[in-house]
Amino acid sequence: MPITTPTPIAAGPAIPNSNDPETTFDSQFEAFFAWERNALAPGVNAQSQAAFDNASSAQASATAAQADALASEASALASAASSHFKGDWAALTGALARPASVAHAGRTWLLLSDLADVAAAVPGVSAAWRAYDVVLPLVHVTTASAVAVAGYHYAIEYAGQCTLTMPAYVEGSALMVAVCNGRYDTVLQRAAPTDSFMGQVDDLTLVQPTTYSLRAINNSWRGL
Repeated sequence: MPITTPTPIAAGPAIPNSNDPETTFDSQFEAFFAWERNALAPGVNAQSQAAFDNASSAQASATAAQADALASEASALASAASSHFKGDWAALTGALARPASVAHAGRTWLLLSDLADVAAAVPGVSAAWRAYDVVLPLVHVTTASAVAVAGYHYAIEYAGQCTLTMPAYVEGSALMVAVCNGRYDTVLQRAAPTDSFMGQVDDLTLVQPTTYSLRAINNSWRGL
């Protein structure tokens, strides 16, 4: 958006002087009052609008620049990760040098520092890794119960009530649940009694048919 240039307010007439003769004062007052009403007030409003437009334009430009920077960063990370993908982290042993990326707990992780023992540096726990993407393959659930694994998208298609047992809690892991059977009683069952949803230690019944995203953050499944 181009910059809006404010229009200067034209100088007003002489300020009325009470020491002048009455007829002079009256005409000066009327002229000054007319200027305030017809020039000053609209001019102030126009300048305020110009200031607002310029501020809005600056904010939009800053937001666009930030989005471009994030997109460029994401593109660079994606390129680096995809070109040096090493497979599932759990299957790797021994030393691992940069550049490298691995899959773990439903995410793709970019290696930030060389590792003497890759098995000792768990993605999501070790600072040697940085997550850059979420990859969730689809799993169709057509039975009354199923056990979830982190890193998958579960489509609940069973016609009756369905119980989906959550995976063991691992900080940073993720999964999605899509309730596709039109029911309101799909139950997410905790893998351990100390696990929680949004900080609440209890199993969770999904209340409407839609898609739910969950990520293990701060010792609780969050993001519903």
